[in-house]
Amino acid sequence: MKKLFTLVLAVIFLIPSVSSAAALTSEQARSLIQVVQSSITTPASVFVPLITAFSSITIIQAESLINVVQQSPATPASAFVDLLVSFTVDTPALVSVLEPTPIPVPPPTTTLVPTPIESAAMPTNQSKARIEIINPIATKGLNRPHSTSPNFDQYGNPENEIYIGAVVYGEDGEPTRTAVVEVTTTDASQNKMINGTGNVTPIYVNGQKRQTSFYPFSYEIKTVGEHSITFSTNGLTTSTNFTAK
Repeated sequence: MKKLFTLVLAVIFLIPSVSSAAALTSEQARSLIQVVQSSITTPASVFVPLITAFSSITIIQAESLINVVQQSPATPASAFVDLLVSFTVDTPALVSVLEPTPIPVPPPTTTLVPTPIESAAMPTNQSKARIEIINPIATKGLNRPHSTSPNFDQYGNPENEIYIGAVVYGEDGEPTRTAVVEVTTTDASQNKMINGTGNVTPIYVNGQKRQTSFYPFSYEIKTVGEHSITFSTNGLTTSTNFTAK
């Protein structure tokens, strides 16, 4: 017992006073643990004041630590040093710093001023006048091979002849039969002036199929190459082109 008292005193002198509020050093902690390990029959309460004198350990924690050390006399003191030192180090108080909550600032409101768009003035009476070229007889029109040969094709038509027509629409979009139509071609000898017409054929006008006045024209192909036929009337002009072999 005298030996134990001497060891305790030695440890006490090694440990700084409470007023200094210093943590145990590793050497001090090792000395204290060695004293506890060598006195396994000494009540833990004897050693408690030596540990609780420091700021970060309670009496219950100190007693638990001492009991564990006393039950492991064969364990090197260094195994408990870090644990004991960690309990005796003053833990600085956590200061809660409240970050200011940013106040959302609404974006500046931009007022969009519509820019007036100058619209082009639409004519109140837009003309529907025009000329359309048609094939009154499909087997004799533009949609077949063109040749200078006078031979008859499978439909009994000469291969070197074309029969087409022109429909002239007035300002109101309706076909007219009183127009004066001029026809000019690649072969100037076949040019023609048509003054009105009495010919009609069924075609679609404004989505409805009906008998419609047209200006007929027959053209004889005399040369190989490009050919052109143009219909003109009252400032309106429409042409068609084809190649003869």
